Amino acid sequence: SSFRPALTSEERDKLIAALSLKAGSHLEIPVHGARTKRDLVILRLLKLTSMRIGELLQCRTNDCAFIIARVHDTASAKEVERIVVEYLREIRPILAHAKTDPENLFVGVTGVGLNYKNWGQYLTKLKQDHLNSSR
Repeated sequence: SSFRPALTSEERDKLIAALSLKAGSHLEIPVHGARTKRDLVILRLLKLTSMRIGELLQCRTNDCAFIIARVHDTASAKEVERIVVEYLREIRPILAHAKTDPENLFVGVTGVGLNYKNWGQYLTKLKQDHLNSSR
């Protein structure tokens, strides 16, 4: 089969490491820092839950319990809850605009909800910035 996932586990883990380092370096530009942290949240949730990217991006702001329910061990469930609550309190408000749908959990820098297509564009850029440069 020639199918290749958009992001392998190894690539995801490398991106998580790279974004974790980068997340603290954008203090002077809140939107860039929030976007980096949002991407980190998405990647960490993909790692900790059994969710696929399309399913995760369809989640609404009131789906925290649903996301946590997709985790199979208590320690990871507590981590997922912490990640989602921190995202909702600290990161999403920076990315949201007056016209942002209050139900969209993950939003882009223009305030629109992230979907599979625009996440694919972000992911391509993330891979170029953080994976290709390290090879």
